Amino acid sequence: MKTKLIGSALALLLIATTLTFAVAPPAEALRDGVSFGAYAAPVDGLTNQTAIEELEQQLGTTLPVVRTFGKWDGAIGEDKKFHRWIRDGDRQMMVSVKPQRSNGQEVRWGSIASAQPGSKIHDEIVALANGLKDFDDTVIMGFHHEPEHKKNLGFGTSTEYRAAFRKIHDVFAQQGVSNVRFAWIMTAWSFEVGDIRPDDRRIADKWYPGDDVVDYISVQEYNWATCRDNNDTWESLEDGLEPFMRFASKHPSKQLILAEFGTPEGNNGQKAEWFDDARALFKSGEYRDRFAAMLYFHYDDAPNGNPNCNWWLDSSASSLNAARRLVNDSFYQAEIGALGVATPPPAGAGCTATRVGTTVTLTWTDNGERPSVRRNGKWVTTLSRGTTSYVDRNAPAGASYLIRTNGQFDRSCAGGGGGGDVAGCSATRVGNTVTLRWTDDGGRHIIRRNGSWLRTVGSDVDSFVDNNAPAGATYVVKTRGNGDVIDTPCS
Repeated sequence: MKTKLIGSALALLLIATTLTFAVAPPAEALRDGVSFGAYAAPVDGLTNQTAIEELEQQLGTTLPVVRTFGKWDGAIGEDKKFHRWIRDGDRQMMVSVKPQRSNGQEVRWGSIASAQPGSKIHDEIVALANGLKDFDDTVIMGFHHEPEHKKNLGFGTSTEYRAAFRKIHDVFAQQGVSNVRFAWIMTAWSFEVGDIRPDDRRIADKWYPGDDVVDYISVQEYNWATCRDNNDTWESLEDGLEPFMRFASKHPSKQLILAEFGTPEGNNGQKAEWFDDARALFKSGEYRDRFAAMLYFHYDDAPNGNPNCNWWLDSSASSLNAARRLVNDSFYQAEIGALGVATPPPAGAGCTATRVGTTVTLTWTDNGERPSVRRNGKWVTTLSRGTTSYVDRNAPAGASYLIRTNGQFDRSCAGGGGGGDVAGCSATRVGNTVTLRWTDDGGRHIIRRNGSWLRTVGSDVDSFVDNNAPAGATYVVKTRGNGDVIDTPCS
């Protein structure tokens, strides 16, 4: 086995555009950044939330993506406080969920694949779908990570796994879930074992559910040198990922995620050098073009019988400094790119803001989705479906507002609230070309078109040209700086 994980879970994760449940569109090259994230083990009395907060404090930045884990019948999405905290802090979420109930009972893949409406298992899939549907942000969901591992033998065969994956995908589609994308998550060893044992049951091809139901092909890769046994030599991330990249080349339409990775300390600064090499690797060639995200596994594998597998990012001062260099590189602060172009809100679905003193009243046209209110780029509240107004009684001077529906569509609120024309960004169209101009405030700028990530342009920039602007496109410049996130609509 190439990787290890505490617990086990089912996979799910985050971001901002519509999911297509039929054939996935071709992957768009992600030339402007890879989103860095992490799982942080909650040890020494920490909770999942405080473990992430402590790691972010050490790194000196907010993590763009957080990976988390859950049970088959556990609270997921809107129903879980930790998940709402991830969303409301403008982080993205990748959640893995194992088909095992809270009482320890395993839900076999075959029973999931054959579940009929009205059955307990089918009802549980529907409950999972609805919890995520109401989350008000896009989640990346990968069903049962590392299914080929020997610890999962009791769940069934690879054929049953593929059928279960497809069944969950289909039920989500039937429930009208449009904010979930599916990740298929395997160990790195599954992509390599066929080179050694051509008939091995763990070979990745045997477990792949199909391009039509997978949005992200994902891998878990660890450098086991010095920490598991004396037979493992020091391995760079590039060498470890080579078999996975060969598999990915056969599925060129799919974007990729490094769902877990880690390395021990090694000797004489090897871990720091490993991080610096990884930082350079994902800025190059196929890695830059195809990877949407990379998520570190901040953990110590000693409880699993590997006493020297210290994967903590702060295992040494040099390791932490190298991790800081990687995470604070603007290239790795990018949002996960869109799988396709989101459909803009219908005509007349904009928003107006009227201010009287410190009170701002927002009104908008209902588009059938559950709206959430964002002020100065931060979540304020999520409202029930059918709501078309909101009153902010303590509005800061110059506040700007957005109405976001289903985690995809941002509608700027123009008028006395401080949005629209006075928000500091203009959009000028000539044919298919739109030029955006804004006042630079020193932060890192992200361009969002029709509610989806388009480009990360960095700091000290005050303009952007979109040469292929769809008709009626709307734009927002998201600015990150000094711990603040400001959404500036372009009008």
